[in-house]
Amino acid sequence: MRIQQSPIQQVIAYSDELRDKGDPARADEVLAEAALARPLDAPDLLATLRRTLRAARADRVTARLCRTPIEPRAAVARALLDTRTEPDATVLLNSICAGSDEDIVRALTVFYVPLTVDAEGAWWPHGERPGSVAADVLCVRVLENSAARYCDLLAQLYRSGLAGPAEHAAAHFAVAHPLRAIDLAVALHRAGLHQGAASLVDNVVLRTPPRTIARLLAGIDDSTRREIDALFSTALMQRPDPHALIAALREGGAGGVADRLLAAVAESATAYTVALLYDGLLSLGAHSDADVVVARAASRTDCAEVCDVLHRTSQHRLAYLIAEQHT
Repeated sequence: MRIQQSPIQQVIAYSDELRDKGDPARADEVLAEAALARPLDAPDLLATLRRTLRAARADRVTARLCRTPIEPRAAVARALLDTRTEPDATVLLNSICAGSDEDIVRALTVFYVPLTVDAEGAWWPHGERPGSVAADVLCVRVLENSAARYCDLLAQLYRSGLAGPAEHAAAHFAVAHPLRAIDLAVALHRAGLHQGAASLVDNVVLRTPPRTIARLLAGIDDSTRREIDALFSTALMQRPDPHALIAALREGGAGGVADRLLAAVAESATAYTVALLYDGLLSLGAHSDADVVVARAASRTDCAEVCDVLHRTSQHRLAYLIAEQHT
């Protein structure tokens, strides 16, 4: 009984046949073409070559892949990085990082886009769940090599309208270099790229400890801070501890910033966030700031709706305080 070979075994067998006939270059080319045609099979193909004492051929195939155009090369690299197929994954990653900024942007786009596999094993853009291990690995590698280059690449992603890959990259940048991320946010804001600026500020505010944020703001001149106050207040509303940042700002001598953020949150946040901020400030003993929250909330045009939500969520005391000042 003849055992049917898998597609990978068939490709390797055909490559062996070409090699036996005296055409080793074409034998390697066939393997590289197979990896490019079916990226998801590339990890098994290269692993099989190494497992069957053909490591030198695997090295040559990977070297060929490093010379291919960036998009198909990135597709193979993504499969190798996602499955941690070494050493080939690192070789391809190094080839991408050694390329131009444009190559890295295009590779990150390939790494980030949601993909599905058709009946023939080919990849196609599809679905709503983007991202991959490869995107994280590439971001970390470029960031480790040069924060300045990473900053330029991130700006290029936003300017190119590649919001998804840009936001993925922004998360890494905000954690590693929050001050540079704020500087870039200011630059993007001044250039009219408000979505990119907001994304960077969101990532810094949501991923950075309150005292670190306070130190960052203290290092920015007042006019620049005012430019991005609205972005900071919007991001602050998403934190589970807005009161902690207000307290850190006051502790760090940035009382003016704290006042502006406090007012902005109290005047425009949801009733849930207003209550969260109020209760948090009281727990810290910041009664004067808690009173400001009440006063600012009472001045809202939707004060009645806010109080109604507060009553429905059993925040009766705060609802009564706001209603009293509103009248």
